[in-house]
Amino acid sequence: ETMISLFLASLILIALLQHYIHLKQHYHVLQAAVDTSSQTMWVIDLIQNNIRQAGFTPCLSVNHLTTLDHRNKKSVLRALDTQDGLQINRMSAEFDEVIEFTPLNQLLATLTHSLRLGQPLIIADCYHAEVFIPSDIRFFSSHQLITLEHPLAFTYHAPVYVGDWIESKFYIRSNRLMYHSRHTDELTSCIKSLSVHLNDNLLSVILGTDDGRALKVDTRIRAI
Repeated sequence: ETMISLFLASLILIALLQHYIHLKQHYHVLQAAVDTSSQTMWVIDLIQNNIRQAGFTPCLSVNHLTTLDHRNKKSVLRALDTQDGLQINRMSAEFDEVIEFTPLNQLLATLTHSLRLGQPLIIADCYHAEVFIPSDIRFFSSHQLITLEHPLAFTYHAPVYVGDWIESKFYIRSNRLMYHSRHTDELTSCIKSLSVHLNDNLLSVILGTDDGRALKVDTRIRAI
């Protein structure tokens, strides 16, 4: 009787152990699926939020302005660049108003937001815009004095604004989705490919996942 009891107890323990192992494996599969879904939704939100801001300046999209980039002497600033991934260009939503232009390639601006030396800046009105690297920024109690390396190419008409020029890029490297703005971050290894299609003002981003799915993200661009 003792042997039979031990044998039955062993069978029950084995069955319980197998059931526990099965539940644990099932939990890990579900947890991995939840983590993947959460990462994917976060990436989609990040991409769409960036796309919706493409080309922003306080007056018009950069696509509708006469522009110049002093860094490379290119005469066109674009809201989007779909070469080798997706690059989204815009003026920061935190910008300052230019009070006046002074001699020696300087401009005086309000001090709502402190601009940073070494960060590309954009100056824009409702007609023109140009990107430059400041050679010096000095802060006072209520304004900041920005010195430029080169003279401005255009004559600006009030109101005139100055702020950070932000270039954000999504791209694939080593089967991982990367994001570069002021520095480079790996977003997720769940996304293995990225392709972009622009039709009028509808931008479609197709993300290839590690389980073989193709997720299509459509976003309307207000600034194009």
